[in-house]
Amino acid sequence: MPSIDAQRVCLIRVVGKDGRRESFGSGFLCDGRRVVTCAHVVLEDLGAEIEVRLLSEIHSSVRSAKVTWLAPANELDAAVVELDDEVEGIEPIQWGRFDRSAALDAEFWGFPRATKTRSGGGVQRVDAHVEARLTKGGLARGQLELQPEGEPRSADGWKGMSGAGVLVGGRLVGVFAEGTVEAGGRRVWAVPATRILEHSDARAALGNPLAERVPPRATWQEALGDFFLDFYDAYRLRNFLHRQARPVHDALAASEPGEDFAELVTVVIRLLESMNLVNEQLLRNLEGRGRYTAQVGPIRALWRAQRAPGERTPEPPGSVTGAASPTTVPSPARDRPTHTSVVLDRIRQWGHILKACAEDDRDLLFLVHASREQDLDVFMQRIRDFLEEECSRRHRVLTVEQQADHTRARTQEDWERQFIRATRAGTPPLGFAIQRDAKRGALLFLVEDRGGPLRDLDEPAVRGLHQFLRDRLSGALATSGKSKPVRVVIPIEQSDEKSRLHKELLTLLASVGRRGPLHVEPPLELHFPSQKDVEDHINADDVFRNIDGPTRERCLTVYREVAASPGRSLQELGDRLHEILFKWESDRW
Repeated sequence: MPSIDAQRVCLIRVVGKDGRRESFGSGFLCDGRRVVTCAHVVLEDLGAEIEVRLLSEIHSSVRSAKVTWLAPANELDAAVVELDDEVEGIEPIQWGRFDRSAALDAEFWGFPRATKTRSGGGVQRVDAHVEARLTKGGLARGQLELQPEGEPRSADGWKGMSGAGVLVGGRLVGVFAEGTVEAGGRRVWAVPATRILEHSDARAALGNPLAERVPPRATWQEALGDFFLDFYDAYRLRNFLHRQARPVHDALAASEPGEDFAELVTVVIRLLESMNLVNEQLLRNLEGRGRYTAQVGPIRALWRAQRAPGERTPEPPGSVTGAASPTTVPSPARDRPTHTSVVLDRIRQWGHILKACAEDDRDLLFLVHASREQDLDVFMQRIRDFLEEECSRRHRVLTVEQQADHTRARTQEDWERQFIRATRAGTPPLGFAIQRDAKRGALLFLVEDRGGPLRDLDEPAVRGLHQFLRDRLSGALATSGKSKPVRVVIPIEQSDEKSRLHKELLTLLASVGRRGPLHVEPPLELHFPSQKDVEDHINADDVFRNIDGPTRERCLTVYREVAASPGRSLQELGDRLHEILFKWESDRW
């Protein structure tokens, strides 16, 4: 009995834009609109005319579609097709990652057979559901190798099956690519889902899905490692450890593991385990105010199951679990220490961005500039977290990587490519990409540039950005026909030796709004906090309002020391304040 939903099984007919080439193949409907298939099925042609029939309505309707992503030539046989009209009642499929040596049961469903219609004037594709064993044979070559139970019932072997989805336990683990006719056709290969999702353009075209391991991980160590690999990068992981597992952060700083992120994650998991730092509080912090609750749930279940018999689960202060306990297990500080937000979050600055986004329907450009001591990368990380949490219902927050594939954006063409990369479309033109993404809500582009040309005030890069905003983006906004506004947040770091250039470039970018339709908000400048800022913030916090006098004085002494130092920075101030207040809060609990 097939476990694959027949509504997801697609027959694809493609006619090349030259009108002479024709192709048939299979596809798999990942959600209401997106179909994954093979690049050779769509003739490796972005302009091809696509017709899609769902198995559930094979004799009743034909749906038009277009190619939204093609894998790079000679690298991967995969493509994404998007239907013009959404299929109702189809939930997003769960993607899977197969990287085990043990064989698993798999299945695929497509159209491998061709028969002539009774009238003799056409070709009818006949579907087939096939069960198979997924083995480790192809992993070393970047493929999935399957041994189907049964033989192809066509002289063409598995030819029309190309593009069918390969599923394990209801998860999409790959796309059928080719099979052998010899030896009964008992060996076929598929493109792994993970190789498709390695491409940011493909992820964007598919709605940014995540592939979870099949079968599921058996230990919390494996599950937590997968979580970090799926949701974090090296920068964000180190920031999390700095706040929530400082001994691990310090150990990493001393050992400096290699640049490979998977290697870093392996070291982090080993340190967390050896230092016994995984607890209920850390797992709650991983949930990110509910954002990752579903993903952290299985990790927590495995962690609880693996704990030694009789080991207690630390509870937060004030929790009641039944009879009173004679001992209280102290909890670490809260997940996002609000006592450092005056330093790290700069509430007034990104609060202004949020207010403008909520109250203004125009297309907006925000310029955030600061000196090096303001730690602009920390600000951008926190503003992204905040906007994703607070604006997600009204906005789609998209990160524009100033550097991708080892290429830094310098010309307006470079910048246009990076903005398109950030969208779900992932393919030109820019107006099309914006129109597609803006259907569900306003778009908010955050330009990310850790240590790149914008931080170094690379004049050609900023002038290229100015030309892109003035000509390409403004033109796309004027002609895209979008129904929702677009916002852009750009950080620029000022250095003393380039203060003149900084002012000139800031003026240059601010002039973008003169032609419209992009309205430039007054530039936001980050300032090092005053002592009154720190005092006001501590007084405004419900937890720290009753802080004792000596602790308060230590905070102000630290502020004065950092503020007076030549190389002062927000990061240093935040670290030192956090140490004092973390200890006070932990002792109080």
